[in-house]
Amino acid sequence: LLGDFNNWGKKMPWIGSTNVPLVCAGPGIQKDKIINTYVTNMDLAATFLDITGSKMPPKSNNFSSVSFNAFLNGTWSDKKNEYRDYVYSGLTNWRTAIQQINDSVTWKYICCQGECPGDRNE
Repeated sequence: LLGDFNNWGKKMPWIGSTNVPLVCAGPGIQKDKIINTYVTNMDLAATFLDITGSKMPPKSNNFSSVSFNAFLNGTWSDKKNEYRDYVYSGLTNWRTAIQQINDSVTWKYICCQGECPGDRNE
């Protein structure tokens, strides 16, 4: 946030703080492709492992990272692939979950412990 609602920095649960474009380039990644879906930075680990052909740790080891490589290399198919129903994020005293319902509807849930950071009415 650059002064939005009198707040500075990326520490608030508002769209300007939580939505960050992700740009990817390299061998095997489609050129000039825009993907309009939410991904989370915690899935970068699984994506990097997938791109390099490395073995994924078993889910039983509490490895919750999910690869989004199929989005990047153009092999994505709703019938064949699965990605998260929602993505989530948070800092100190707030958490947010974002779920894209369709191309025009996105739900966002914000939960704060105590008072939400930043006053949107200032």
